[in-house]
Amino acid sequence: MVITMHYGVIPSQAGGHSYYEFRIFFFSGVTRWVVCIATILFVLTGCSLHPKDRFIKNIKAIAHKDYNISNGELLAKYNLIGFSGKNMCVFAKNYGDIIGNENTHNGFLKYMPKGLKKNASLTNKIAGKIGTIYDRLDNINKNHHIITKAELHEFKILFSHIHSSSGSAFDLVSHSGNHNHDLNLLAKVDKIIDNIPVFVPFTDSIVTSKFGRRQLNKREGVKLHAGVDLAAAKFSNIYASAQGVVKEIAASPSYGNFILIEHKKNIKTRYAHLSKLYVSLGEKIFQGQLIGKQGSTGKSHNDHLHFEILIKNHPVDPMGFIGKEHSCRKAL
Repeated sequence: MVITMHYGVIPSQAGGHSYYEFRIFFFSGVTRWVVCIATILFVLTGCSLHPKDRFIKNIKAIAHKDYNISNGELLAKYNLIGFSGKNMCVFAKNYGDIIGNENTHNGFLKYMPKGLKKNASLTNKIAGKIGTIYDRLDNINKNHHIITKAELHEFKILFSHIHSSSGSAFDLVSHSGNHNHDLNLLAKVDKIIDNIPVFVPFTDSIVTSKFGRRQLNKREGVKLHAGVDLAAAKFSNIYASAQGVVKEIAASPSYGNFILIEHKKNIKTRYAHLSKLYVSLGEKIFQGQLIGKQGSTGKSHNDHLHFEILIKNHPVDPMGFIGKEHSCRKAL
């Protein structure tokens, strides 16, 4: 006898599900129990995988098997093979879709062999990314001092040559075609930047209201606008600016539907006026993860995202973190 079972495991962006289908063949004695236990373990393993984990596993496996490249996922995150258009920003413009949308992910996998084959300047691109990241983190740390002592030590070792009189980021990388050496360096940098909210929450957006004190209306007077308002196409996807843990999901008269994510270094980010939310309380979030959709809930006159960055619970100007990345995307 054969029983076919369907097990829902992964909620899709549209609210649907993909399913694993499996069949249990009933045998006698020990064999039956072995088959049942193996099937249960298979399902539980599938349930624990986020699409991002599956997609990154695919990218790493192909990069390693076909090209002997380690840290292959960085090819996608930092647009090292040009899949996401011009290579002007730190992150790939559509990185959130590469690791969260099956169609975009498959498109990247199909493009990767072609991109690597024609990419003779991978080393130079990695050097350029490291240099740009150094500049971004250095500017942020001068204003907010959020790099830990351990990271600062690593930071100084990695970037010791970048702003010396005769050196640059290109002194750090290999010029013998050893891409693994270069990607390992970038992986160390990635561990630092992963915890800092520098990833722009939108693929494409414009700034509609800046951070700072402003006249809200005659009745309320001058108040601090504690974030920046970004607007994109209706119901655009919203992505997490850094990895962290969801600390609050709520609806308020002013923020509407919002998500508060706690990161390391006493940093929090808030995403407000959302129309849809795709995360749960206590969930671990990765940088670039799809967390919701733009909306106009709460005190809002049109569709936009109100984005806040708080350090030790005090709001700071988000453009000091995402400003340069946001600007370079608009130049694409």
